[in-house]
Amino acid sequence: MNSIFRRIIGQMLDQYATVLMVLGAVSTITYMVLITDIRSQEGNARLVKMSTEQGLLIQDINFLLTQKSYATDANDLRRIDARIISNMTQLDQAHTSLREGDRFVREGDRLVHVPGHLSDELRIIYFDNNKPLDSQMRDYLAAIRLLYRIPAADLKLDNPELQKVFTKISPRLLEEISKASSIYQRQSEFMLGSTANKQHLMFAIALSTLALVGLLLLQPLVVKLKDSAFKMQQEKAFADNVINTTQALIIGLDNEANIVLFNHHAEENSGWFEQEVKGRNFFDQFIPVDEQSSLRLAFNEMMAGNLDFIDPIETAMLISTEELISII
Repeated sequence: MNSIFRRIIGQMLDQYATVLMVLGAVSTITYMVLITDIRSQEGNARLVKMSTEQGLLIQDINFLLTQKSYATDANDLRRIDARIISNMTQLDQAHTSLREGDRFVREGDRLVHVPGHLSDELRIIYFDNNKPLDSQMRDYLAAIRLLYRIPAADLKLDNPELQKVFTKISPRLLEEISKASSIYQRQSEFMLGSTANKQHLMFAIALSTLALVGLLLLQPLVVKLKDSAFKMQQEKAFADNVINTTQALIIGLDNEANIVLFNHHAEENSGWFEQEVKGRNFFDQFIPVDEQSSLRLAFNEMMAGNLDFIDPIETAMLISTEELISII
């Protein structure tokens, strides 16, 4: 009798362990599917935001150009120029990421972009229609760079290039951006609906599995799944949308004093883009002639290993508007 009782108890324990393994597998699959979809939704929300912000950046740049045509104060002009450069950089980066079909996924507490591909609808808008969004964006940025370099005293509202930006290039570009944003929004809504459907399916499977062993085993798992889903939905609200940039002017040189690194802060302060100055000689590009000799000597001494450290040197730096700013 004791042996029979022990055998029955053993069989019940084996069945219980099997049920727990099945429930654990169902819970794991459910969690992985839901967390993957929710993280994809975070990435889609980021794409929608980036696409929408492009229109705002264009409008702000156009407004700043209008301000520049009226401004006379040097500080105001410097502030306007810095904002134009910053907006152009953000616009170019956002467009490049969207054009390449990059996706955003969560890694820890950050959203990072990874290579992806464009949907057929977006590929048509960016590359294949009569007015490709990619070409229009490049034309707009080229026109803005040209207008940016015009001295404020010479920039007037009746400037033909400025009027072309305001009346022709910008309206068409904003229209195409609006179309792309609508597609991103529609894709995001589709993903949201798909995730909801998957949630329903997974919960149905979990409920069916739990029904085999009774309500006592079902209730704790349902509570856990709902709590996990709620926490994951809350997690969507937090996205790391701030680009961490060094707030210092950093210019890297090779042994010949040619520029190999030009950070975003340097672009904002100098008015030059990295691709425009990369490979050029730093002293010829930025340092006034009367100050080049001493700086070149100190640079060459350091490159030769004769100097390990020198005291900070304050010098003038020539920026794209032919003005001089003081750097150390």
